Amino acid sequence: GNREHTLVNALLFHTRELSSLSPERPGIVHRLDKETSGVMVVAKTNAAHLELSRQFKKHTIERRYIALVEGEIEFDEGVIDAPIKRHILDRKKMVVSFSGEAKGAHTVYKVLKRFQNYTAVALFPQTGRTHQLRVHLSFLGHPVLGDRTYGRVKSFTRLALHAMVLG
Repeated sequence: GNREHTLVNALLFHTRELSSLSPERPGIVHRLDKETSGVMVVAKTNAAHLELSRQFKKHTIERRYIALVEGEIEFDEGVIDAPIKRHILDRKKMVVSFSGEAKGAHTVYKVLKRFQNYTAVALFPQTGRTHQLRVHLSFLGHPVLGDRTYGRVKSFTRLALHAMVLG
């Protein structure tokens, strides 16, 4: 709902050519949660937008994130295979659910470094569900630091989740 001071406004300042497939978000192929930092995909042409969207849908694009999470994750690496659906009462939140209407969600993780009470972890989402990484990590009992929705409000000054690689 923000019409000013957006990434799209900045892009349009530098170029007049952006994909028009999504009129409300010209050029934006891949979105990040509002608080997540990092790389995004933007298309200048409709043909590029269609091709990039196809690659995202087929999961042929590598996506790698890095996060700082609460607690010390026990295993060096693993797969979180937990379906996700919209929360029944709070429609802005997602939740792990093993009911029929939940959609499959898979996240591969690898511990980068353990600190006292925190863990740096690389995340490789295999699916693209809303809030997937944040929901999965919270489900494991290791919410992302600074996550006001799925973790503790005052654990960090901002969401410690960064999109590192899209390729």
